[in-house]
Order: sequence, then structure tokens, then C-alpha cells
Amino acid sequence: ARQQPDGLPNLLLPLAARRGAQLEALCKEAGGERDDCDVAFMTGVFSLLDRLLQMPMQDIVADLHLPPNVADALLHHTGPLGSWLRLAEIRPTEQELSDAGISPTAWWHSQLNAYHWAIQVGRNV
Repeated sequence: ARQQPDGLPNLLLPLAARRGAQLEALCKEAGGERDDCDVAFMTGVFSLLDRLLQMPMQDIVADLHLPPNVADALLHHTGPLGSWLRLAEIRPTEQELSDAGISPTAWWHSQLNAYHWAIQVGRNV
């Protein structure tokens, strides 16, 4: 969270926390098991590592030896994780949500959960 012990928290932290929590909430909504939801959370949080580390995502993914579905989501936005990640990165339309099989209510709840989590993380840093 902090790049120097006495420095300010990195501004990417709340965004990473929001993405992680939102992907986790979407996974739960889709009926994912706990391990699946943990992987979804990790995918959301890791989605900003390229900016944080100032390295290509391809190199980061290769170094971390991530599961194929996580690597594909981070590199190509494919699979359910990639679809959720892409939606978390943009302001999706109702049609985009519908295409992803997400109701507007489920999307709203996932955002509410994600922003709440990001606020809590920000308070604890």
C-alpha cells in the first residue's frame, strides 16, 4: 500500500480494492464457491499490477505462474473473470450487463459492496 514506510498510500490501492471486491461479489452472485470467489478477488486486485510495477502485464503474469483462467482474464479479458474485469473497468450499459448475464440489481449490489470494501481498506492504511 505504501511504497515508502513514511509515504502516502498508493492511489491505486482503493481502485484495486474496489475491483477485487466487485469481482468477488459478481462471482458470489454467479454461484461461485469460496475458492472461486477468492480467485475472482485476486484477479481484480492484480489487474493494476502493471501500473503499480510499471511492467507489462504479460511479464507479471509469466512471473507469477497464475492459473490459466486468471492469466487469460488479465491479458485478454476472456472467460467469466475477464468479462467481469472488463465491466469493472468501464461504466457498462444495461446491454453490456445483459450480455454478461448480470442484472442491473446484481451490478448495483456488487458496486455497493466494492465501494464499501475500498473505503474500509482506505481507512486502514
